[in-house]
Amino acid sequence: MQEKTKDTLILFTPAIIVDIIFFIIIPFLFIPSELWRKNPAKAVADFLVLMYTTGMVLWPIIQIIFGLYAHKTLRKIGYSAEEIFGFSKFKERILGYMIIIVILIGITELLFFLEALINMIIFSMTYEEYWKQFARVLVRIPYWLRLFTWLVAPFTASICEELFYRAYGINMLEKHGVSEKKAVLIQAVAFGLWHGISVHTLITGIIGLIFGFIYL
Repeated sequence: MQEKTKDTLILFTPAIIVDIIFFIIIPFLFIPSELWRKNPAKAVADFLVLMYTTGMVLWPIIQIIFGLYAHKTLRKIGYSAEEIFGFSKFKERILGYMIIIVILIGITELLFFLEALINMIIFSMTYEEYWKQFARVLVRIPYWLRLFTWLVAPFTASICEELFYRAYGINMLEKHGVSEKKAVLIQAVAFGLWHGISVHTLITGIIGLIFGFIYL
C-alpha cells in the first residue's frame, strides 16, 4: 500500500517542478528585488513579460516531452491507441462528441473570463485598466513569439496535456489502486499546479476536473 501511495504522489511531480522552475522561479530571479519594493506594478509586468517570453517557446516543448512520455508509457504497459484516445467511441457518436467539444470550449472560455474578473477584484482594477495592463505586457513580447504561440500552443496543449493528465494520469492512478473519482481529482489538482501558483491554478484545476470526468 505504501508503494502505491508513493507512486501516486510522484506521478506528476517532475512536470510540476519543471514548470515552477522555468516559469516562476527563474523569471522571478531576473527581477531586481528593489523594483518589487519601489514599483510592484512594473515588477509584475516585467515578470509576466519574462515568463511569457520564455514560456511561449518552452511550453510547447515541455508539453510534447511529457505527452510523448505518457503515450510511450501507456503503450509499453499494454494500453492500445483506442484505449488511450478513444477513437472508436468518437466515431460511433461523432455528433454527440462534437457538441461536447463545443460545450467544453464555451465552459473553458467562461472560466477564463471568471479568472479575469477575480484578478480585477484582487488588484482593484477596472475592466479597462485590467485589459490595458494585459495589452502593455503583450506588446512587449516579440510578434513572432506571439504568432508561434497562436499557431502551435493550442495543438501541443490540447493533445499533449490531455495525454499526460487525463489518459496517463487517470489510468496510471487507477493502476496504482486509486479509485476512479479520486484519480480524476488528483490529476485535476496536478493540472492546476502545472499552470503555476495563482488564480489560474484554481481555474485550470476546475478545467482539469471537468475534462477528467468527460474522459471517463
